[in-house]
Amino acid sequence: MITALENQESVDRTFEVRAMDYVNKPIHWPVLRQRVKRLIQQSQLQQKLEAVNVELQQLVTIDGLTQVANRRRFEEYFNQEWQRLRWEQRSL
Repeated sequence: MITALENQESVDRTFEVRAMDYVNKPIHWPVLRQRVKRLIQQSQLQQKLEAVNVELQQLVTIDGLTQVANRRRFEEYFNQEWQRLRWEQRSL
């Protein structure tokens, strides 16, 4: 967010509405450039983290030797189905 407002209430409100950063006018372009660069790097790191988490989830639910779902995955699936059936029963 780019604004001329500098009071604490404005800053707090900016982040409450999920702004990623707060820049005051007049804009100091080298600072803004670095902030944008940092936000891009954070976004890339977040994407890598999400990809690694997906891979980790597969490692803990799939047997490495047989490539078959393990007991943990069975229990997750069972609980999902149990909750789905309970939801369907409530709907009837």
